[in-house]
Amino acid sequence: MIRILIVIIHFQTIITLQLLEIDINQDVTIFNMTQKRLNQTIQLKIIKEEKFRYLLIELFVKLKSKSNSKLVLLQAYGQAPQYDLKAQKKRILCDKYDANGLQLSKKYHYLQLQLDQNSNLESYLTILTNKTLSYKLVFTASNIELCPNNCSNRGQCAQGKCQCEQGFIDEDCSQFAKFFLPQKQFTISISKLQYIYTIFNTTSDYRLRLTFDSKNQAESKINIQMLISQHHNLPCNFNHNYNHTVLDQKMVEIKLLYDNYLQSNVSNKFPQNFLIIKLESQEDINYKIKIDFQTNYFEKKEESVTIIIVVSFISFLIIIIILIFIYCFRRQNNRSQNKYQHKNPQQSDIQRDTECSICQETIQITQESLENCVKTDCEHIFHNECLNQWLNYQQTCPICREILM
Repeated sequence: MIRILIVIIHFQTIITLQLLEIDINQDVTIFNMTQKRLNQTIQLKIIKEEKFRYLLIELFVKLKSKSNSKLVLLQAYGQAPQYDLKAQKKRILCDKYDANGLQLSKKYHYLQLQLDQNSNLESYLTILTNKTLSYKLVFTASNIELCPNNCSNRGQCAQGKCQCEQGFIDEDCSQFAKFFLPQKQFTISISKLQYIYTIFNTTSDYRLRLTFDSKNQAESKINIQMLISQHHNLPCNFNHNYNHTVLDQKMVEIKLLYDNYLQSNVSNKFPQNFLIIKLESQEDINYKIKIDFQTNYFEKKEESVTIIIVVSFISFLIIIIILIFIYCFRRQNNRSQNKYQHKNPQQSDIQRDTECSICQETIQITQESLENCVKTDCEHIFHNECLNQWLNYQQTCPICREILM
């Protein structure tokens, strides 16, 4: 399913099919074609032999002008690539398409088919373009996965993936790039577009800091696009990118997150990853660039922040507990002090209040009983022990509710 095609090539109706049967009964089959319409669909009639397990389809655009045409190569089984009329947004249904060639407007496009799969279904190949062009179609059958464009003779092929020589990147090793070592300053000329890359082993997040130094008087805007991959892919809009724009004599610092898929796609303990940086400028400029590449930096920083937060929270809880303890201690101390501040009643007071309203027992008019009783400021009489127990829960008089403490 492709959505971005609609932005590049404006079709108003479903793709028109023009069928062309192709018998593939040898290792290499070549067709020179000229396409004058926006779309061309070819029905592939594949005669499969036992030794053939894969089919590499390559398209070489014959275009002498510097401006590349917009072209995409699509493949589908059972029926030709076509619009999904049920979708709200226009999109094309297919099984495979060359996203790399489309995004980078390349003159070379390719697809790899596995002949063991869907062998009972018809296979269709569609070429969409925005201008009349001539191209060469090359069909190569093989019992192993072949690499695109034979790695441009700048690398080695391993299970359908190019292992490019130093100084070259892209899926077919066709793009020149400058290899750099992290934490070392180097001078680079940005002639509109320049790729730089490095190789690293990591299983965690890391920090990347790019420092630009230029003697240019006028400010120059640089667009930066970065990709982390285990292959020599180029940064573009469809893959995992980090995009920034800076001016000269500026620094950009980025936190790049480690992706679990990098570790799952390799068997070794410390996977080898590529950091590919695309630098693009409006004019030709010379820069001194220093790239500070530190693994585990953010991991340690976040760990320190976590420790600080935990310690602060524990300290806060301890302070709260201490304050609560001080409050309770002072309250209890005040109650203890207030136990003895009331007066002892007289016999005349006992005659007026003959019983303790807390325990509801009669108060005896004896000297010992008077000493064991108290008279509050509100002129009520209680047993001293009863009132002390009452004050442990209430601060008011049991009869008139006047505050006693």
